[in-house]
Amino acid sequence: LNWDYGKIITPHLPVLRAAKRIVDEKGETFGFIIINMDMRYVFKQLQSDLLNDVSMMMTNERGDYLLHPEPSKTFGFDLNQPYLIQDEFPGITRQFNEIKNPHWSGFLNQDQPKKNWLAASLHKIYFDSSKPERFLGLLLTMPRAEILESFSPVHQQIFGVLLLLLLVAVSIGLFYSRSLIRPLMQIIEAIDSYGKGNTRSIHVANAPADETGVLLHAFQHMVFQVEKRNNELRFSEARNRAVLEAAADSILTIDEMGVIQSANTATQDLFGYEENELVGQRIETLMPSPHREMHDSYLAKYRTPSINTENSGESVLGRIREISGLRKDGTIFPIELSVSRTWINQTQLFTGIIRDVTERKEAEAHLIAKNIELEQKNKEAEQFTYSVSHDLKSPLVSCTGLLNILWEDLEDGDMDGVRKALKRIDSNVDRMYKNVSNLLEFCKVGRIAHEPQWVDMNQILTASLEELELPISQQKASIEIQPDLPRIYADPNRMNELFVNLLSNALKYGCDEQSECKIKIGAKHIDDELVFYVRDYGQGIEPAYHEKIFTLFQRLDIKRSGSGVGLAIVRRIMEIHNGRVWVESNLGQGATFWLAFPLKTQTHSSAENQDQQQNESHGG
Repeated sequence: LNWDYGKIITPHLPVLRAAKRIVDEKGETFGFIIINMDMRYVFKQLQSDLLNDVSMMMTNERGDYLLHPEPSKTFGFDLNQPYLIQDEFPGITRQFNEIKNPHWSGFLNQDQPKKNWLAASLHKIYFDSSKPERFLGLLLTMPRAEILESFSPVHQQIFGVLLLLLLVAVSIGLFYSRSLIRPLMQIIEAIDSYGKGNTRSIHVANAPADETGVLLHAFQHMVFQVEKRNNELRFSEARNRAVLEAAADSILTIDEMGVIQSANTATQDLFGYEENELVGQRIETLMPSPHREMHDSYLAKYRTPSINTENSGESVLGRIREISGLRKDGTIFPIELSVSRTWINQTQLFTGIIRDVTERKEAEAHLIAKNIELEQKNKEAEQFTYSVSHDLKSPLVSCTGLLNILWEDLEDGDMDGVRKALKRIDSNVDRMYKNVSNLLEFCKVGRIAHEPQWVDMNQILTASLEELELPISQQKASIEIQPDLPRIYADPNRMNELFVNLLSNALKYGCDEQSECKIKIGAKHIDDELVFYVRDYGQGIEPAYHEKIFTLFQRLDIKRSGSGVGLAIVRRIMEIHNGRVWVESNLGQGATFWLAFPLKTQTHSSAENQDQQQNESHGG
């Protein structure tokens, strides 16, 4: 009987249903083709050609009645009241169950005791010769009493006619049944061929002009339309795949449970996985903490219709977010993520476009650092300008005042006053000249005089001490130098200038007249830096002035000779060598000046120098 939506349709309609599962190129279910044929026409044609005394019954392969003279026994298995031919005719059970026995004729007894004998003929109509277990059973019966009566001389001729008619009826029934089953078998074979991917062999041959022929032609047209649509889908899929594979950004798709459905080549390159390692895995595989632990609960909001995440302000759809990704090797890197959603057959799919922003983040950090450095340089420039303008302006202001005094002395005829004024003016001009000269000397430091090279610091210090031989002798200073000082990659002229200034400062301010003048020079490795130091045991420097002494024209003791430029030049030289300088001191405890050179620069320069030497030797 015809079923729809899990219920038997009333009034009852006998149907023959053929169904086939359709799969795509990947073996995944694409859909189902189901064909229903109204069997009332078949039953009516078969019954119309029977004699009055002949009964016809039709069963399925299990023996359930599909057609019976008593309508209550028809399709009893669908109505929870099964009636089997084996129960009504026990004598036919063996012949019915023999799969390879398509025909049988004989006598059957319907009731006990054996008195109601029937002449019977059983025919099996197979759906597929390769599957003999699938068939329809057709049983024709006639009371034996009717046949015996025909044995009388009067009725012998009639019996012969009846027997002939019985055979004719059976033949007609078989013809009609086969003529109706054959088109259905063509459809079933076509469905099976289509399910195996053979669409070229699907065609209608000798289709009848009735409803089954129309059904065959409709099926052929449907197959052609489906194949046309499949070709369009394959082309569209190939085109989309080509676009995805050509994309520089990572593109992947997940379902609403967070399982990866597809990933392009850029995704594999970005995260370090092969495609078969990604597809079927959860998206959390590509996320570090805390995103990994939070993501499943976040997806759950999209699976819950009562929560409108898209309008709650928490949605990532249509927005660009910056989060972190996790590579296969465990490295975490910054990414930019945008997500879109697609509905397919009531199922959500989420497509994410991921971009590695490591270089951009590094550039931003570098830019921020440069901006900070620029701001610091601007502040230093402002301070430098103020200091220079003050030190240069001071002698001019003094000269202006002295000129006014000079004019007054001239008007009064005070020549002694004139000479004193001119002498003071000359002193201020000389001071201004020295300031300008020192300023020019300081500005020269910004330019590397020579290309950097590997410098023997022992030789540099020997040259510096020779240059300072006179003040060392005057101070009776004792200079202690650590033996075998390490080499550095630097400008040798600037290194000589640097140590001359540091030693001059130590000789001026680090030598107390009350005690022996002693200066120590050494070097050591501290963390990732090569550090040199110059230590004196003089009066020391208060912490409040530790930074100020490196400013241009700054002098803590104006009674002692000096320009206030030496330590400023030391800092400038260290800056152009990517190093740093600082002082550690307390009042009355001497001072230690530290010079730190980054080891990274020294190591890199050493490798480049070795490569250059090797290339030169190979070239020679």
